[in-house]
Amino acid sequence: ELQIAVMNYDYEANEGVVFTRVESIEKLFTDEDSQERINPSIKQLKAMAEYIRHTEKYYMLYGYEEYTEKVIDLMKEKKLDALLVASMYNYRYISGFTGDTAYLYISDNRRVLLTDSRYTTWARSEAKGFEVVEVDAQNTYSDIVSRYLDEDKASNIGFENTQMLYCDVIKFKNKSKNVEFVELDGQLDKIRQIKSEAELKKIAEAEKIGANAF
Repeated sequence: ELQIAVMNYDYEANEGVVFTRVESIEKLFTDEDSQERINPSIKQLKAMAEYIRHTEKYYMLYGYEEYTEKVIDLMKEKKLDALLVASMYNYRYISGFTGDTAYLYISDNRRVLLTDSRYTTWARSEAKGFEVVEVDAQNTYSDIVSRYLDEDKASNIGFENTQMLYCDVIKFKNKSKNVEFVELDGQLDKIRQIKSEAELKKIAEAEKIGANAF
């Protein structure tokens, strides 16, 4: 049960919050002095699995709706016509989608989650409030974003320059040559670091569950 939970939920370490990763689980069950693995009890395994599920529930219930509004406020502040989200942690926090391949396109006219055929059904079940659009070889991420920018008459778009590969940025820019691409320099990450009261409550509850496991 623990192994399945870890495979499904792999969260980033954030300020003041420890999200579960495979490496951290292994360390929890390893003696620091001898580096020999410790066989966890059934009670420990069940408690840790519950911790992971609780962390996932915290993400789904208390992350994305409030965070989306903060992102909209950032767009207004920066006078952005559109926004392209590439970071798995940020698109998960904004939309609720927990898969590992997607982009978000956000403008005044639409909120879209772009992903391939492996994840469309999954995304539609999680990304409430977002239209899920499937990409393929003939209809790529850059093709679709370019079309949306044209339809939205956007003159600029904010993008996560610290999260995207240079070659991917070039693909988007080449398809939308008349659009200014505005570097966000990690500003979405900074918004995510500020927790609401509801989030802090869930974090505290999750930490109690983890503590009870040991």
